[in-house]
Amino acid sequence: MPLLWRYLIKNFFKLFFLCIGSFLCILIVLRAQNIAKFAAFQGNLYSTVLFTVLQLPYILPFAIALSALLSSFLSVKKLSETGALTCIRICGLSLIKIFFPLLCLSLWLGCINFLLISEICPFCKKKTKELLNTCLQNSPLSLLDDNSFLRSRHILSFTSSSSPNQKKDLTLAFSTSAAGALSLILASDLSYNQGFIEASHIHMFSLSKDSVEKKTLIESYNFLKSTSASLVPSYRKYHHTFTFEELSTKKCLIKLQKVDGKERKHGVFEILKRLFFLSTPISFIFLGIATSVSVSRENKTSISFLIASSLIILSSYFFGKSLESRPVIASLVFFVPQLFLSYLGNRRLGKIEQGVS
Repeated sequence: MPLLWRYLIKNFFKLFFLCIGSFLCILIVLRAQNIAKFAAFQGNLYSTVLFTVLQLPYILPFAIALSALLSSFLSVKKLSETGALTCIRICGLSLIKIFFPLLCLSLWLGCINFLLISEICPFCKKKTKELLNTCLQNSPLSLLDDNSFLRSRHILSFTSSSSPNQKKDLTLAFSTSAAGALSLILASDLSYNQGFIEASHIHMFSLSKDSVEKKTLIESYNFLKSTSASLVPSYRKYHHTFTFEELSTKKCLIKLQKVDGKERKHGVFEILKRLFFLSTPISFIFLGIATSVSVSRENKTSISFLIASSLIILSSYFFGKSLESRPVIASLVFFVPQLFLSYLGNRRLGKIEQGVS
């Protein structure tokens, strides 16, 4: 391997791992409250450490892309400011040949990013839910707390008591999207003690809608007692569906052949979202190279172009996520900005290659 390539790769990875470590530390700080709550509920050091580690892959796809952008920009900028880039170009090497190892690294990082988002992240999501279900079994009534990280988005509850193991005047409403049902539970007293959930003066209403007719179910009990272990399977059954986000890419493609309609669009969108993370490190490294060379030629618009480009690409992801029901439009939102900005970056490099500032 040429000395120049070893120099570029070494400087790139120094900055890259520094940026990755910074992003992971930020994530742990942001998730510290949830980690502390999990530790309080679970009380198991191994489970707490495992829960913390499982949070890391959630930010890694973004961290890898942004770290690649910063690392390529700073390493090439350093090469330009010291005059080494000018000396190398005098020897007759083109910019593409000089930065060829960084372009190869962009492909490698893109594949790593795709592996993370398609294989590791789905596994971490499933494993995290298993840990949360175990935590729920140890403290089932925490599911009803408004500020609980165990709270399901399908649940709405009101109570006059905030005790972790006792609820009074409980009103609980929840939907089951898989079964197409809406349920309402009223209870004057709900408590958890030694593995059992006890409820008094409880009324349950359930409204389900199938393809033929609506069905209403009403039940009332003066006293009801159940084990907390029976709550977790019910929670999994009614509030946990096996979505495309929890499947590997291979299993997503297999499932796509068996579904249609809205669910098929959701699957196609998930594949497009993962391809976005495959292409992002490639685009970011290319833009980092183009703008850093321009900065060395005292082009004040280069840094502004770099910031604007990164914001546009990141914004396209969040905007594309809102188009889940329209995968064709979402694909344009995901990839057109990257292609257009890469084209502009290529034009910049072409002008610099010709000596035009």
